[in-house]
Amino acid sequence: QEPPPPVLSSAVYSSDGSVMTLTFDSLTNKGRTSSSLGCSELFNFTCANISRCQWTNSKTVQAYVRGGQYCALPGDGVLLSSAASIKALCQAADGECGSHAWKNASTAVSVQISPPSDPVLPSVLISSPSSIGACDNLTIDISSSSGSGGRPWKSISILVEGSDSRSVSNIQTFLDAMYILSPLSI
Repeated sequence: QEPPPPVLSSAVYSSDGSVMTLTFDSLTNKGRTSSSLGCSELFNFTCANISRCQWTNSKTVQAYVRGGQYCALPGDGVLLSSAASIKALCQAADGECGSHAWKNASTAVSVQISPPSDPVLPSVLISSPSSIGACDNLTIDISSSSGSGGRPWKSISILVEGSDSRSVSNIQTFLDAMYILSPLSI
């Protein structure tokens, strides 16, 4: 007897936001794909065409989302790709189920991407010289910071403090108008 086709049931980011785990409600045939593949072979989400996926077992895929700040955000939807051929896993001892004729999982079922249940807090590390010469460039390096989920920081602000209020004001005005992000360099 043909089992019901698997249903894509969840998509949730890891605590550090670097991996999205996609889960089916039952064991699958993995779409008869290799363990590691382009995500667009299985799924339809923003930037799936440049992201990599890996089966961890017959129910679970890990997506390493690439692309940037607008790719596969929490709240976005994920669908199975129309090219995917996900079916129930044949569990007969002899491997003969006639599963090639079984129904594919629906490509119309959309799941909403969930944020991490226990997100890692960002850790900001700033490296800069304690003093510079009048003709030297100021470099403020935040590249050792972590917790952005492998994406560009959504916002960055710098607050200048010091005892010379005029200098502080001039530096703050300059930084507010002139700094460059990713990596921050002045």
